[in-house]
Amino acid sequence: MAATLRFEHDVVGDILYIEKCRPYLGQDSDDIEDFVIARLNPNNDEVESMEILFYSTRIISRQPLRLNIPVAKGAINGHPAAAEFDCLAQSVSPWLTVPPDAEIVELYIPGASAEPAAVTPSV
Repeated sequence: MAATLRFEHDVVGDILYIEKCRPYLGQDSDDIEDFVIARLNPNNDEVESMEILFYSTRIISRQPLRLNIPVAKGAINGHPAAAEFDCLAQSVSPWLTVPPDAEIVELYIPGASAEPAAVTPSV
């Protein structure tokens, strides 16, 4: 797996970030599947990062996460992709697959909770 590709799971927002680089001002985006956003280089339309919303509802016990997004070396859903994303293309499947050995860092926001806060009505 490419050393420069980061996998981070925002536990509270339940978003899996797959990033070559952090989002930046001027970066384009494209909804490439329901609840999957690709961040694109504005100069060459190359995929630089992806956000997979509702990540925990998509995974099934240690099986690789496979999405119905066509992927091949150098391309994701018709967009050119940085070489770091080649690890998401597997010879056994034409679909985007997060490798089961991906080191996913869980992100927690201090003071945030995955449970909604109780709301007390004001009188």
